[in-house]
Amino acid sequence: MKPVLQKGLILLLWLLLWEAAAALIDNTLLFVGPWTVLRYLIQLGKETAFYWTICHSLGNILAGFFLGLLLGSSLALVTNTSAWLTALFQPLVSMMKVTPVASFTMFVLAFVQSSHLPMIVAFLMVFPVIYGNMQKGLQNVDPALLEMAGIFEFSHWQRLRTIYFPAVYPFFYAAFQTGIGYAWKAGITAEVLVSPLLSIGKNIADAKVYFDTLQLFAWTTVIIAVSIGVEKSLSALLRWLIYPFLFPNKEGEQS
Repeated sequence: MKPVLQKGLILLLWLLLWEAAAALIDNTLLFVGPWTVLRYLIQLGKETAFYWTICHSLGNILAGFFLGLLLGSSLALVTNTSAWLTALFQPLVSMMKVTPVASFTMFVLAFVQSSHLPMIVAFLMVFPVIYGNMQKGLQNVDPALLEMAGIFEFSHWQRLRTIYFPAVYPFFYAAFQTGIGYAWKAGITAEVLVSPLLSIGKNIADAKVYFDTLQLFAWTTVIIAVSIGVEKSLSALLRWLIYPFLFPNKEGEQS
């Protein structure tokens, strides 16, 4: 069976189970089925504000994600040059890893406007993931290869492309994929807590206040769909950009 067909059948199975659960509960105040949610989303799709809301939340969260990506990678490169620097920043990174999103949100809210909060919280969630994986990747570089590069007088560029990058890339790619999910969940959670205008989180919060199960399910579906779409798109873009760099003679084999 082709992978696409298999995934389609699995998705259909879960949709049918979802619909069966809705029929069994038979109370739209507590639980709604997928077709009801789909009809509601179609109605939302006719409103311009629906798309502005998604774009606004997505823009804030991606800004935090890429900021975490940049600063996490940069700090890992800097601290890798010194065990003292690694030890100096380790408590900070460990604290960022274990602190709950709600605690970050309440603390950051004392210093910034609520509209900027999702971006900052997304950054705080992504940064330690990127930093930790980049550190592991840099530690994974084979000293024997570096010694060989010194014997053959490799340039800095040759060392980067043939030794450092292949060693670090698997760790970076894993952190990249994980970080997208962390950024999205943390950013939406921050939006729910502070409810900035034109945000997905505000709609989730409103659904809670008014006990609107249909709105809750609809916007949760939007969150899942956008999250998966963004993760797949950015991961594919990263592979497309990086693969020729790692394997310059195998562009045609890129998957």
